[in-house]
Amino acid sequence: MNHSNRNSPLCLAADIGGSKTVIGLFRKTESGFETVRKKKCLSRTITDVGEWLRTFLEDKQSEIDSACIAAAGPVTGGSCRLTNLPLEISVDTLKSLLGTESVVLKNDLEAAALRIETLNHRDLIDVNPGGVAKEPGHRCLLAAGTGLGEALIFSNDREYIPFRTEGGHTDFAPRDDLEIGLLKFLAERFGRVSYERILSGPGLVNLFGYLIRSGNFPREPEIENEIAKENSGLRISQLALSDRSRLCRKTLDIFFSILGAEAGNLALKGMSLGGVYLAGPVIAGNLEFLKAGRFLESFYGKGRFSSLMHSIPVHVVLDEEIVLNGACLQAYQLLSPSASR
Repeated sequence: MNHSNRNSPLCLAADIGGSKTVIGLFRKTESGFETVRKKKCLSRTITDVGEWLRTFLEDKQSEIDSACIAAAGPVTGGSCRLTNLPLEISVDTLKSLLGTESVVLKNDLEAAALRIETLNHRDLIDVNPGGVAKEPGHRCLLAAGTGLGEALIFSNDREYIPFRTEGGHTDFAPRDDLEIGLLKFLAERFGRVSYERILSGPGLVNLFGYLIRSGNFPREPEIENEIAKENSGLRISQLALSDRSRLCRKTLDIFFSILGAEAGNLALKGMSLGGVYLAGPVIAGNLEFLKAGRFLESFYGKGRFSSLMHSIPVHVVLDEEIVLNGACLQAYQLLSPSASR
């Protein structure tokens, strides 16, 4: 449905599938995007995506010019079954509900990767002091939250083209005796062990449980009971940052060591000489541990390719709504290739 009589089209963008879902209506302005309306909710409270959209839009369906729904799961054949929620989204259903053909359903990390090119220096923290971007060069993005998302960003010397992966669900590769023990511990529970079982909010809880089970660290009964009751990676981070728990600090220390190894894996697979970008609340909320050294030690530790790893820029993304903002850019790109620039 075309509404060219309005000065600026009305676009819908949503990020659904993490612990929190956010949806908004936006209009383009000279300085960026103007938020018409925005709503956040706990993702687990959504039982039907169509009904959730109708409730948010109220009587605005007929005014939507384009939309991008970014979903935390693999998008195939125009639909997505969310990885960590019992929900399914279909692009045909979205088109019917919104009354426009200008609708796209994207993987959340593919949408987030669209935002990378529009970030400025205030949105980023440089992590690798020796990294200098090879421009133009491929890039990659890892985000740790409810799950572990990964995307590659291809450069054809003229523009950057993101594409989705499900790299967070590849097999975890332990590097020492402690990590071999972690693999065995998680295999008892899950059978197959992916990186997401460790490099995510729930992964922090898994990792904390392993440290207790290993018997290699002094027990902290009060802290252990608190974590068991809340079952929260966020609480582990809070206790670690407050220095109340050596077990929690060790959990974060190992987490960032494994994150560095996996970030290096993705950088090598994509030859991401243009930069590695790290996002998500588990990473941005624990910068003290990211900067402590274990991350870069693991990132560099690629044998004969260590010198190459030293040269790759690594950035932490501070934009807390990188997925939503990327989806908003995509919604405007649906109207015309230059609409989001």
